[in-house]
Amino acid sequence: MDFHTALVFIVWWVVTYFFIVSSLVFLRERKTLCAIPKPFEAMPKISIVVPAFNEEKGILDTVNSLLKINYPKELLEIIVVNDGSKDRTAEIVQPYADKGLVNFINNAKNQGKAASLNQGFRASKGKYVACIDADTIVEPNILLKTINYFWDKKVASVMVRVQVREPKNWLERIISVEYNLGLGFYPKLISCLDSLYLTPGQFSI
Repeated sequence: MDFHTALVFIVWWVVTYFFIVSSLVFLRERKTLCAIPKPFEAMPKISIVVPAFNEEKGILDTVNSLLKINYPKELLEIIVVNDGSKDRTAEIVQPYADKGLVNFINNAKNQGKAASLNQGFRASKGKYVACIDADTIVEPNILLKTINYFWDKKVASVMVRVQVREPKNWLERIISVEYNLGLGFYPKLISCLDSLYLTPGQFSI
């Protein structure tokens, strides 16, 4: 068996295995996949950390969407960490900080996304902490849809289905389908096997 034949066989085996396992999990869990947990009697405080590096094109939409979240304002903390941006990111966010709408950490030096997230986590006061990319917008009811899953003590994190905003061409439509599957349907199935190994930066708690 030559290299190319072996490669095709391996790819075929992996795809077939994944398809069979996914189908079996779906059949087993189909009645509970869309189950909605009961709401918290007392809503917990939630912090949302936004790491940003050179995000002047998207940070305004992101912050505005977070401020429109349907959740008690006194229980919602928004922390924007500017990671040494060279563009107008800090200039755009500063007015929100001046009005007390966000907690703004403005770093002069770039440290990387992981360091910015950790810095935001350390500054957070919420019982639960979410992270969101600075080029992402959320629906107003995103927290009401997600936070209640933490009733289950085995739940360590909750992610959401990610969509492309207003896809305009065939490539963006293909990416939209990939997002719906790769950042929506399949992670839900994998979580049923306690095998979800990461949560995406677009929005995770």
